[in-house]
This record gives sequence, C-alpha cells and structure tokens, in this order.
Amino acid sequence: MEGEAGGEETTDHSARALKKMIGDFALVDVFRTVHPGDAGYTWRNSRGAVSRLDYIFVGGGICGMKCVLLPSWASDHDMLQVSLPTDGPKWGSGFWRLNSLLLEADAFKAAFTSFYPSVRALRPMYTSVVEWWEAAKSRFATFCRRYAVTARRQDRAGVARGMASLSYLHGRLNRGEHVDWALYEGAKERLRGLLEARAKVLAFQSRLKELEEGEKPSAYFFQAARARRGASAFEGLKRPDGTVAEGSAMLAVAEAYYAELFSRRACDPVAEAALLDCVSARLESEEAQSMEADVALEEEKAFDRVQHGFLHGVLKRMGFGPRFIGWVRTLYAGVYSCVRVNGFLSGPVEQLGGVRQGCPLSPLLYVLFIEPFAELVRRDPASTTWCGCRGVRRGSKVNLAKSSVLYCGSWRDDRSGGGFSVCTGGLKILGVRFFARESAALNWEARLNLVRTRLGVGTRRQLSLTGRVVVVRSVLLPLLIHLAYVFPVPARTKLALTRLVFRFLWGGRYEYVTRELMYMPVSGGGASPGSH
Repeated sequence: MEGEAGGEETTDHSARALKKMIGDFALVDVFRTVHPGDAGYTWRNSRGAVSRLDYIFVGGGICGMKCVLLPSWASDHDMLQVSLPTDGPKWGSGFWRLNSLLLEADAFKAAFTSFYPSVRALRPMYTSVVEWWEAAKSRFATFCRRYAVTARRQDRAGVARGMASLSYLHGRLNRGEHVDWALYEGAKERLRGLLEARAKVLAFQSRLKELEEGEKPSAYFFQAARARRGASAFEGLKRPDGTVAEGSAMLAVAEAYYAELFSRRACDPVAEAALLDCVSARLESEEAQSMEADVALEEEKAFDRVQHGFLHGVLKRMGFGPRFIGWVRTLYAGVYSCVRVNGFLSGPVEQLGGVRQGCPLSPLLYVLFIEPFAELVRRDPASTTWCGCRGVRRGSKVNLAKSSVLYCGSWRDDRSGGGFSVCTGGLKILGVRFFARESAALNWEARLNLVRTRLGVGTRRQLSLTGRVVVVRSVLLPLLIHLAYVFPVPARTKLALTRLVFRFLWGGRYEYVTRELMYMPVSGGGASPGSH
C-alpha cells in the first residue's frame, strides 16, 4: 500500500494479501477513481509525514460515485465520505410536518412571539373566530416552514464553518505550529454538537422514536433509520386487472383504490331500519356474562367503511342531540385526502365515507357505528351468519380470513366454526393471546422472551444509565402493564423480569446502587425505572 509522501511504496504480507483480494473481487479504490490526480492523504504528523491510511473499496463498474475528505472531530484522521447511487424507488418531497424540535428552541419561541400579534390583528377582518382561525393556521404553517428553511440553511452553514475551522486548526497542529488547545477542543465540541443535532433531525424525519436520552448517533441508530426508511418503500402496486404499476403510475392506482373505498355506498333501507331497531334510545350498562367461546371478528377496512348516513341514524336513535350530530356532519363535510406513495402525493380524493384514522373522535364514532350489529349478536347469536354480507346493511364487510373462533370449557372439542375458521392455537385479541387452558402462563412466557429480545437490542446502543431507564419506562413497562391488566404477574416471572431489567441497567456489571434506592424517584436519589 502507499507509504509516506516522498518515500517508496512499502509492502508486506498483509498488503499483498489485501491486493490479491481486491483483484479477485474486482474492487476499485473509490477516492482514486473519483480523484485520480489527488494524493488524498488522510493522516499527517508534526514532522510533515503524510499517508493514506483510510480506504473504501467498491465493485467496479459503478457510475456516479462521489467521494470527499472531511476533517474529523473524533480522530486525527480525516473522514472519507463516499456516496453511491442506488437503484431503489425514487422519493418525493412528501408533505410538510412540523419538526417538534423547533418548539424547544428559544430563537423560535422569540420569533413566533413577535409574529403572533400581526396575525391576531387580523381578527376584525373575519366574521367569526372560526374563520379567523382557519386563516391563522395557514399563516402559522407558512411561518414555521420559512423558519425551518432558514434554520436548515444556518445549520448547513454552521457545519461548513465548523469543518473549515477545525480543518485549519488541524492543519496547523500537524505542521507543528502553535495552536491554542482550548480553541482546538472548542472547535471539535461545537462541530460535535452540530452533527448530533443533525442526527436528531434525522430521527424525526425517519420517525425513529427509539432515540432515547443520552444515546449517541451510533452505527445502530443510523442502521435502524435506514432500515425504517427502506421498509416503507413501494416497488409497485397491483391494478385490478392483475398488472403491476411502477414509478409514477402507482399514484393513479392508489388514488383510484381510495376513491372507491371512500365512496358513498347505498345501504338497504329495510336492513338499516332492522338494525336501528336493535338500538335503545338509552344505552344500558353492560352486564357481565360468562362465555365459553371467544369469537374474534376482523372487519375489513373498518374505519374506512363507516357510512356517514347510517352513523347519523345511530347517533339520533341513541339520543344524541342535533347540535352534536351537526358537529359530526361538519367534521366530515368537504373532506379530501391525498395518497402518499414513496413521498409523492396524489390528487385530492373526496372522503364520502369512513372516519379519519388518528383523530381522537374516530374510535368513539366507530364504537357507536358498530353498536347495532353488536346488539344484534347479543340478542341472537345466530345473527353471526350476517357477517358474510357486503354493503347491504351498513356498508361494512367482515374479513373472514382474519376472523376465527376459539372453543373453551365444555365446548373445547367442538369444531363447528359457524362460518369461521376454528382456532387451534391461541386467539389474539388486542395483543393478548387466549388459549383453551393455561393462558396466563403461556402469555407471560412469551412476554418474557419479548423483553429479553428488546433488552438484547438495547445493549447494542450507546446509552447512559438515564437513557436505559428511559428505555425501561417507555418501551418495556407498556408491554408488561398491558398484559398485567388481563393476567396478574406470576411470582417467578416477576423475579425473572427484575433480574433482566437490572442486568440491562448496569450492563451486566456490579450494581453500585441498591435496588431499593433505584426504585425511588429521582428527587429521592433513585432512578424510578418503574414500580416493582
């Protein structure tokens, strides 16, 4: 390989072995390919010696490669940055989302405080607060977008200045010139802070929520971010005729699908009246009943198939006033959605049916919408034969492929599914599996294995003790609490969980703080990882 500048090329057995491997696999030196006339030295010392100690090799025949040398705040070597073209699907700009990190910046708070009075002064120009608020939201979004663009430009300029300053000081240091060490370390820390802030922005853009307190942008973090982005890419969409649309043609296929899904469907008025007759004007408290068979019904596109006309009829029959029903009508009047495929947005699709996913009101509206069918099943179990109907009663459709029945107790040996598949294993309902026997033990055994897996992944991350506590509280506790509401935690499982958690918190090392103290809140000197 290449030695110091001005000297002869030095070779040894390892260098010859490396050259042979490069030749056998037809690899090329990226920097030499992109910059054939540049020496590309990545290391220097105070005596003036220089050398290329950092290489990146790729397969030959790749076009469009980019390669630059950048100063590093973490080493006395320069960074070798290589960009390779990809053959994956192209990504569009998508839609704008407010970066919540902006809300924490003092500069943004000050700028918005100065901007808000100009928007508030427009209130007399509108006939109502609602009209003013709709216009104000648009102005707020424009302000936030412009501020984010300016902040991004300033961030890039700051990183460029930081790299230039560090490169200058690094060069002087390598040439043996006097450099203020505090100034040099300060330049490195400023660049480190800028790059870590950029890593947090990457986490927001990739929706990677597992970046916890104290975690550094490690190789695991960037690998997880890339995997999250790659997993959401569409290579193609199948048309109704069986052909596959690729590229920009996927937008038309997706738009046509959702236009049909959100269309207004006519309901059978006779069947609709029969269902509404099952609903009392006054809802009564549910009585606890002992059942020996669990039935899991999976409705296909449940939220998207809610018919507004039938929903309004249910609300009226249940005694909701005209004002509330009017609010619901207003929320879904003139509503349009766009389909996003790989970052590209389709044209607007009118939503004539369905409720919006992510809206806090949607689950409640769906519960009311499904109540007539639930009441019908409670009155007559034989009415489950209606599940195969499609659109004639409520516009809904039961997904028979995902619906099953599990027989328990005296019905354990029954295999007549009543139109559904009979579940021989566990029946999963809201994340909890129910078995014919020993459901609690089997669920906790599976949950314990899941905890081991999650903690095993967590050990790959560069977390502080505080960051590990955050992982336990935000990732593990919800898994355990959800199951504990259904099945109490067995004593042996509780002991195993405690050992796993504290081994994770201390990285398998000696526990310097007693567990009793760790259970206490932070104000009392503990870490409060959760109740025990």
